[in-house]
Amino acid sequence: MVEVFTRYFLRNPATWTLPLSSYLLLYVIYLSTSHTLQEGGHVGMEFVVEMLPPRWRGGLKRLQDFLGLAFVLRLALALVLGRAALLLLLFSPGLAK
Repeated sequence: MVEVFTRYFLRNPATWTLPLSSYLLLYVIYLSTSHTLQEGGHVGMEFVVEMLPPRWRGGLKRLQDFLGLAFVLRLALALVLGRAALLLLLFSPGLAK
């Protein structure tokens, strides 16, 4: 509301509203994620997994664990070697353009 008021009525937009709202959004995300994990919840789309047969659920869970571990190990390796930017380009080729 402050941004709308200063931009359209005062004709002098406030420069601090966008960074503040971004930081507050991140703060809320981190608080809600930590609360969900503390309560034993899981942040994800479980309804897709629940539609699968029980045999597939176990395989999908193992695949998920493997991919998560591979990502974390690759990230740790890149941070140790000081090549975090290269890692981001490897996992996000669209950023290289």
